[in-house]
Amino acid sequence: MSFEFLYPQVFWSLLPIAIVAGIKFKRQSNSPIIASHLTKAMHQQANTRKSSSWLFVLLCFVLVTAIAGPSFETQTRPALQSSHARVLVLDMSRSVYANDIKPNRLAQIKYKAQDLLPLLADGQTGLVAYAGDAYTLSPLTTDSATLSNLIANLSPDIMPIQGARADLGVKQAIDMMTQAGLSDGEIILFADDLDQSELNAIEKLLDSGHWKLSVLAFGTTGGAPITVPDGSMLTDSDNNTIVAKPQFTHLKQAAKVGHGQYTTYRSDNQDISRLVPSPGLNSVSNTKSGQSVEVRVNNGYWLLPFALLLLLPLFRKGVVFVAPVVALLLGFNPNDAQASILNSAFQNQNQQGYTAFKDKDYATAIDKFSNNKPWLAASQYESGDYQGAINNLQGEKDINSLYNLGNALAQYGDLDKAAETYQ
Repeated sequence: MSFEFLYPQVFWSLLPIAIVAGIKFKRQSNSPIIASHLTKAMHQQANTRKSSSWLFVLLCFVLVTAIAGPSFETQTRPALQSSHARVLVLDMSRSVYANDIKPNRLAQIKYKAQDLLPLLADGQTGLVAYAGDAYTLSPLTTDSATLSNLIANLSPDIMPIQGARADLGVKQAIDMMTQAGLSDGEIILFADDLDQSELNAIEKLLDSGHWKLSVLAFGTTGGAPITVPDGSMLTDSDNNTIVAKPQFTHLKQAAKVGHGQYTTYRSDNQDISRLVPSPGLNSVSNTKSGQSVEVRVNNGYWLLPFALLLLLPLFRKGVVFVAPVVALLLGFNPNDAQASILNSAFQNQNQQGYTAFKDKDYATAIDKFSNNKPWLAASQYESGDYQGAINNLQGEKDINSLYNLGNALAQYGDLDKAAETYQ
């Protein structure tokens, strides 16, 4: 049975209490020269005041210890996670090479998708790209950094089949969330076109009412020729230059059918802001993940009866009325206090490691997380030690570890094993 304090930084509050007590005791010991017949009475009063002072100091120590969260046992609790999910579906048809918005639609689709990721704090996010067919680029994850890297490398040139099938992108997103065991979620479509057949297919996919669809439309009403990377203009079979004109009406209708948000591209972030307040993005429900976690129990409440016993003699002395001052002194936020460098002396290994990880001091985090494989692997991954992360994640069976192992294998260059792990 291990013992630790959950909030050891609280003990720093004993410093001002010790200073005040030391000054008070020193004053009490320095008695002035008085008449001998008064010495006995004054001595009795001094002893009484000193006893009250010691009781107050002892009370403060007990209260601080209780607030510090002494813990000598653990409890097993079911792990909870957000059940909400959404999938970004990005248009990678050749029409996104049109430059009616600068530098072109493709660049702005990627910029806007990356701007949106930090705002999606709750639940998990997946990534799908489509052209003539749809492809899953990332399963549902909370790793926004990986999603951002994937988005940055997207282009129509890497799509195996050319075309524009937004309905297949929406279907792929629904299949992804269904396979993850979800019965509802949101799809965020970044597109510049939607013909009538695609709209009809999307309406059928959303007919159940379980899936919300929000749309961010790109392009201008007049459209623009499609300039491919070699500088030439895309032409049709009759050698006529193709002008990509967005079908805003169809895109807006798709969002209406999906009960989501619709907005068009803007050079500022008001388009992204309009997508975020969508009910689907903010409605988060917690469900059991089927796993359990060990959590420390705060046993500080056992000290409260002792604090009450110490409090009783102080009522007559008026010392108890100083309690509000002590409460203010102790009532700081432990999480804020962790930012202090001095607190590291009172943090356990995992707390020090987490602080270092947040500060991107991954070398220190690796050292502190020596007995915590998931966090050790995360620190190694962020520091670029993909082989170390792979070694520490081997043998883990939970979903998060398998996904992180897939990321590490992909970064290490072992794509076949990464694909197998993702599957």
